[in-house]
Parts: sequence; structure tokens; C-alpha cells
Amino acid sequence: MLHNKHSVSFVASEPLSSFELQETPCISETQTSGASPFSLLEELVRRSPHAALLMDSSWRIVCFNDRCRPFLGATASSRLPGFSLKDQASSDLTTVVQSMVSVDQSQQVEVEFVSLSGKGQKKWRELEATRISTGLDWYVLVILRDITRRKETEARLRRQSFQDTITGLPNRAAFQEEIDRRVKAGKKTEGGFSMLLCDLDNFKYINDTLGHDAGDALLRSVAERLSTSIFPNFAARLGGDEFAVLTAANTKQELEALSREIFAVLNQPFSFKNRTISCHVSIGAATFPQDGASSSELFKASDIALYDAKRLRRGSLSIFRSELRRKLELDASMISIARAALSEGRIEPYYQPKICFRTNQVAGFEALLRWRAASGRINAPDTISAALEDPSLALAISDCIIRRVIEDIGAWQRQGLPYGHVAINISAADFSDSAFAERLLDRLHQNAIPASRIQVEVTETVFLGRGAENVDEALTLLNKEGVSIALDDFGTGYASLSHLKQYPVDILKIDRSFVKNINTSPDDTAIVAAVVNLGRNLGVKSVAEGIETRAQHDAVVAMGCDFGQGFLYAPAKTSSCVVSLLKQHHPGKLLFPS
Repeated sequence: MLHNKHSVSFVASEPLSSFELQETPCISETQTSGASPFSLLEELVRRSPHAALLMDSSWRIVCFNDRCRPFLGATASSRLPGFSLKDQASSDLTTVVQSMVSVDQSQQVEVEFVSLSGKGQKKWRELEATRISTGLDWYVLVILRDITRRKETEARLRRQSFQDTITGLPNRAAFQEEIDRRVKAGKKTEGGFSMLLCDLDNFKYINDTLGHDAGDALLRSVAERLSTSIFPNFAARLGGDEFAVLTAANTKQELEALSREIFAVLNQPFSFKNRTISCHVSIGAATFPQDGASSSELFKASDIALYDAKRLRRGSLSIFRSELRRKLELDASMISIARAALSEGRIEPYYQPKICFRTNQVAGFEALLRWRAASGRINAPDTISAALEDPSLALAISDCIIRRVIEDIGAWQRQGLPYGHVAINISAADFSDSAFAERLLDRLHQNAIPASRIQVEVTETVFLGRGAENVDEALTLLNKEGVSIALDDFGTGYASLSHLKQYPVDILKIDRSFVKNINTSPDDTAIVAAVVNLGRNLGVKSVAEGIETRAQHDAVVAMGCDFGQGFLYAPAKTSSCVVSLLKQHHPGKLLFPS
């Protein structure tokens, strides 16, 4: 038998027992005792585990079981036999009637509906009507089920699946559903809207230092503030420390105004267990349909804009522009090239000599990152700069350079070469490993390299980036063991003087941007002189970087600078070239062939 099912859901304002019952004669047992098919159906109704009733081809109810009483009510159920359902056309239950009557054309229909109990409680019901042929005649078997608990469970599961458990905001699934709805509506009406991705800048640090309960409290506070500040816009938590907003705003001015509201409420300090927590957020925005004609394209555009905001200046807004996509593609290419070079052993250190102005001799070297292309061409680190901003890849590259430098120093020592010292550039990624200083000292010890032969060069970004909480302890330990600490690119940061006071700095490296115009710019001349004097007064040595002309050399020497490095003396060379340089070098010879 073919079963053609129809499912209809609606809400009835009256219980099924509210039918206007018609007093029609009941088909008695004696009338049907000789009808074997009817007897079988009657037995089926009686034994059914569900509420069941049977109607004949005239739509009169001929029998029902006791399980119908909770559905129909005791009073109504006593009057049901003989009641003609087909004549019922009033009340909000007409849809049920029409669905059941439709079995004239089909074999089976199913209906879900809500009825109200005598106490006004909602009860979900499921009704299934099946037409059964018995020769020339036919009956309709009706099964009634109470599906209230199932419906309540489904509703609860739906709430859980679309609600973030920590913040109570809609979650990623709900956000996806909402953005899909808006994209669909926007394509019909040609209306625009925007998506904002909001990322908390220091959430991991809070989790790591104060615990996950503090992180959860912060997320709840962010959700509450965000919901309040952007209402009636749609806000959701996508996971981790990332939130998202959908807004009708679609112009640069409107997005900037909304972002200012978000910054204003989220940048205010939070309180957790009598501790004040500072929180900042970065925002990336994209607009439908110009930045993305589908939800996935809009997500990508917003994500690219967020990446740009965090890369340039955390705690800022970046609105998607087409050139950002090209920048991301370039960054992806750099990262791919760097990964290949690392795995194939084409990352290596080159060494640039540092000259002592007092002795006119090589005082030491700075190890600089270089990578060799498959063609053999040597490339500078700026060609893979995006890889050096990737925490895990930057750490792997730095570890490779340090390993190679220690191997080279070991070889020079075995040859008895007077290499002086070697400076190694350390990034924020290195300090993300709390055991970095111990591992470096262990490597030096295993290769019999005195700690005094190593300098660690850091820029001010390490005090502000990932792993900043480990910097003080690491530098203190290294300095205590004899490693010199150099502050690189001095004068280009925001808090250089405070860093001189807080950290064990032995050397100031004057950035090449000041040395370049030392003979033509009074301002640069004054800055270089000030740094040299500052170092002298603090008992800290100074190094001028990027010296390319004899005039620049003479200027920094006249100011009392201690060391210099640059193309005037020698470009960065391979380890084998360093060996040749040290073997050929004579005291008093200042300029080296390139």
C-alpha cells in the first residue's frame, strides 16, 4: 500500500474535546459482528499502545480506546460513538478536519498541532490518519500521540545548539543562520548590511595569568556590554575571544561611528575579584554585497580586515579594501616560501662585522637572517617578512639560526680565530617560550662557548608582544650568566628610556634611519649625539648601524660612538668568508673589501 504523507503544524485555541458533537446512532456490535474486517480493525484500535479511534466511510466515529480520554476529555469521549467528523466545519480545528478528510484522495496524512488543556497549558499533539480499504467499503484509522515532551526537548536542544553557553549570546551556528537570512533578503531587495569581527587583543594573557574563570568572566562582561552598546544590531560570540556583529550600517562613516561606540564600552577596565582587567578589541569590517556576495565571502573579507587591524595597530578598526586581499595573498606566499626554505635547509646566518672605533679592529659580528632560493640566490629577511610575524614559524626560523650560529662559533673556536663576539637577534616569538634563556645557555655550555661571547639583540617590540611576561626573567638570567644585552633600533620605539631603567641593557644600537642623514639633518645629528651621550652617562656602549660613507663614519666617531657596522666596512658574509676575513685581518686596517 502506498502511503502519501502530508505534515501540517498549527496551533489550536481549543482542545479536541471542544468539537460540537452530533448525536447520531452508534454502530453496535451486533451490526458489525458478522463483518470480520471491522472486527479486526476494532481489535486493532482496542490493543493500540496509542490513543486510537476508527471512522467509517461516512466519517462517523465507530469505536475508540480508553487512551483517547486524555486527548478528548471524559465527557466528550462518552458522546463520541456515532459522531460525524466530516460535518464538523467550525472552530480552529478545521485544519485537522480538512487534513483527515483529505484521505479521500491519499492513503495517509499526518498533522502536528497544539491544543490548550483545561488549565491553559500548551500540549503538542500528533495525529495520524490512515485510510484502510475493506472490500467495497473503507475506514479511517486515527492515531493520537502526545508529543509535548519531544517538542520541549527539541526546543531546548535548538536553544542549546544556537546559544553560546558562556555568554548567552547567539553562537556561530545562529550567526551563520542570521547572515544567510540577510544575504538572501539582500539579494531580493538589493539592500546592504555589514559584518564586524571583533577580537579581544589580550585574552590569552588574561587566561594564562588569572585563570580561565577570569577569562570566562571577561567574556560575559564583553557580551553584556556589546549587546547593550550595539542594540538593535545582531551580536554573537563565534568562539574563543572572537565576537561578531551584523548591522544595517554600510557606509564608512556609519561603521566608524558604530566602532567608536564598541571601543568606548569595551576599552573600559573590567573588575574581577578586586582586580582591574584591561581589555582592548580590534575590529575588521566588510559590507554586503560589495565586499562579498555570499556569507562565506563576507566572512573572508571581514577576517582579512581584522588581520590588517591587528597587524598595523591593535585596538583599531580596519574596513576591508581590495588591496588587503592582495596583501594577504602576498603574505601567504611569503609564508609558503619560508616553510619550504626551512624544511629544505635553505635558512642560514650571514655575519656582518662590527668595528671598534678605539682599536680599528673587528670587535665581533652580528648574525643576520638570509635564505637561499632554489636557484641559489641569497635573499634578505624582508622578502619573507610575513613569516617572521607568524609566531610558530618565526620561532622555528629563529631556532634554526641560533643552532647554525652556535655550530659556526664552535668551528671558529676550534681554529683559534679571534671572532670577538656574535650578536643574535631575538624576537618576541622566542620569548613566548618561558624556557628560552635556559635552553640557549644549555646549548652554549654543550658546545663549550663562553656566555660572554654572545650578545642578544632585542627590539622594543619584544616588551609589548607575545611572551612579554617572560622577557624580564629571561634577560636577567642571560645577563647574570655573562650574555650582553643590546637594545636594537634605539630611538624608534615609544618607551626606550623606561626600558633602559627596567631591563639589564649593556649596548644601545642607533638605528640606521638616524645615521643615514647625520651629515645633512640637524635633527638626526642631534638625536645620534644624544643617544651616544646617554649611553656614556649610563655606562652603556653605543653602536651606529648602517654606516655607508666615510663622512658618516667620521661623524659618529667624533661624537664618541664606540662601535659601527655597515657596508662601508663589509656587508654580511657567510661563515667561510668570516674565516677568510679573520685570517687576513691586520690591526689598523679599517675598511674591508666587499
